Amino acid sequence: YSTNVTAMTIVAANGVVNLITPTCGAIMGGFALAKIDYPTWFRWAIKIVLTIMVANIIVLCLFSL
Repeated sequence: YSTNVTAMTIVAANGVVNLITPTCGAIMGGFALAKIDYPTWFRWAIKIVLTIMVANIIVLCLFSL
């Protein structure tokens, strides 16, 4: 199980980072089209990202038992 949990942890962390990274072309292009600046979006999205992160931590802890 430890190898699977390690791989799942890496994938979960990568997914969370990809949700908020400002270097993603699709995210920045969407912001430009919608005329939303990144700090405004980040303040709104951080609540959702933190919720996803806590859910990931809980699930990974349950699987590591």
